[in-house]
Amino acid sequence: MVEWADSCHFGSHGHWHDRDDLVDATSPCDVLTVGWLIAQDDHCVTVVQSLTEADDVSAPFVIPIGCIKRVRRLK
Repeated sequence: MVEWADSCHFGSHGHWHDRDDLVDATSPCDVLTVGWLIAQDDHCVTVVQSLTEADDVSAPFVIPIGCIKRVRRLK
């Protein structure tokens, strides 16, 4: 499981906001991604949703290292 910070959008799309209303919009979105860790380097980790016995994978997802708060092995 990878716990990471993602960019997020504040408020409704296409609407104007008063700057004073953005006080609560100062932090990214916390995200939990669960999958098989198949690659890791100095720049990113890659997890996949599914892994077959033949080592085929589906839904690869790349997360930049700078966004990662924690990686935890699930049992």
